[in-house]
Order: sequence, then C-alpha cells, then structure tokens
Amino acid sequence: MSTLVAAAGLFAFWYALVESTDPTILIIGLALSLAISHLAIKYLWPGDTPPLKVREVLRFIAYIPHLIRCMVASAIQVAEAAPPAS
Repeated sequence: MSTLVAAAGLFAFWYALVESTDPTILIIGLALSLAISHLAIKYLWPGDTPPLKVREVLRFIAYIPHLIRCMVASAIQVAEAAPPAS
C-alpha cells in the first residue's frame, strides 16, 4: 500500500470525525495523516504485504452482518441506559 493511499484513507476517516472546514485544521490533519501513514508503512509493514486470499475476503464479508448486529445492540443498550432528557 502506498503512503498516499493510506494517508487518503486516514485523512477521510479523520475528517469524518472532525467535521471542520477550517483550513488550519485541515492542513494539520493532512500533515499528520501523511506522517502517520509514512511511519506505519516504514516500520510496521516494511516489506510487500501478502495479497488477500479469497477465503479471507469472504470471511470478512460474512462477518459484517454480525458486526452490524453487535453495533445496533450496543447502541440500544446505551440509549436505554442514558438518563432522560430534561
């Protein structure tokens, strides 16, 4: 995975969390995304990553419905435990 692809994904995720259009914040986020991606690829995955096997992709796709069920169940649990709005 190239640094730019990893940085773009990280920046998109970060932007979704921040929801700010302030140029200073965007520049900081872009710089940090590039730095984190570069360091992660350099030190965590120094060689070529092995290609994904079809079985791994299918297992991940089969896992998605279970993940969604768990997310919905935990959201309901948090909503029920939240104090009533006054």
